[in-house]
Amino acid sequence: MARFEKGDKVFEITSADGRYATEQRKHLREGWTRVADPRCEVPLGAEPINPTLEEALRADPHDLGAALVYADWLQQQGHPRGALIAVQHRLSATPRDAALVDAERKIIEDAGDSLISKPLLAHLAILRGNQEIALSRNLFDGGTITSITASSARR
Repeated sequence: MARFEKGDKVFEITSADGRYATEQRKHLREGWTRVADPRCEVPLGAEPINPTLEEALRADPHDLGAALVYADWLQQQGHPRGALIAVQHRLSATPRDAALVDAERKIIEDAGDSLISKPLLAHLAILRGNQEIALSRNLFDGGTITSITASSARR
């Protein structure tokens, strides 16, 4: 479920709706604000927001320069996602660099809820049959959340 507000208006759409992604993008472009649905979401807290940089990313999701500027800004705000983007960008050029792989793993482990919320992890665990859930190998390059076993998570 995605919930948006604009003034006193509320728009909701479920992921079962075939227009889910399109409608979310449309409403964001039209000035709606994505809000936590109090019936099923827990607010994540103080997430750094920079509307100008986020608009640049929405306008061209493949703009590497915009992504790296955003990563730099996030690092200045002290958010671990910035460091993760920077490390994964370097990993995209040298995927076998053991030091970078270790740096990526440490960022993810140290970040805790800053990268993915506990409610989302719990939801995914239910959907995945209670397997351990972890971030995919490369979020920088369009990765997704995937399930893995405990043994493969501790390589």
